[in-house]
Amino acid sequence: MDTQPTDLSVGVLRTLDTQPTDLPVGVLRTLDTQPTDLPVDKMTTMKLLLKNLLFTLLIPGTVGVYLPLWLGRRSDGLHGWWTWLGLPLIGLGLTILLICIWDFMTKGEGTPFPLDPPKKLVTAQLYSYSRNPMYLGIMTMLAGWSVWYASIPVIAYSMAIVLIFNLFVRIIEEPLLEKQFGQAYEEYCRKVPRWL
Repeated sequence: MDTQPTDLSVGVLRTLDTQPTDLPVGVLRTLDTQPTDLPVDKMTTMKLLLKNLLFTLLIPGTVGVYLPLWLGRRSDGLHGWWTWLGLPLIGLGLTILLICIWDFMTKGEGTPFPLDPPKKLVTAQLYSYSRNPMYLGIMTMLAGWSVWYASIPVIAYSMAIVLIFNLFVRIIEEPLLEKQFGQAYEEYCRKVPRWL
């Protein structure tokens, strides 16, 4: 059986594609906004955006926002005008974090989550100064929370997170990246420091 379209079917398809004025406007709007009508690149971008948003709210959100808030509100820290100096640090850290997550999505075509890593090695923007700017962003936020609350539990938590990040990067993340990206990652390590 011949599966090639006939001249009649091609003509009908062309007519439907180029002259949709016979359909009501509401139907046209509905047809135009169906997710299946989106190009694959837009669907992929939307999925990546949602995955990165979920990751940001769960992992960095918990480590860099929710837990410091919870610890800080339950402790009696020092209070003074200088605690306001923590807010710019929190804002700077959040900005760094969001830039890094955006780069993972747009340049790396993936997420920072280890189970859904980027397909490409990200070496641009902040990653040209540090191999781990996302961790630095979270640590900057934690420094801000430590100043804001000026409490022993928040400071101890922040120091523990810095230690955990350092161990995780050295023992788990760097070997995985070397295995995934090979020579390109080794060259990147020679050019860019781990932290600053």
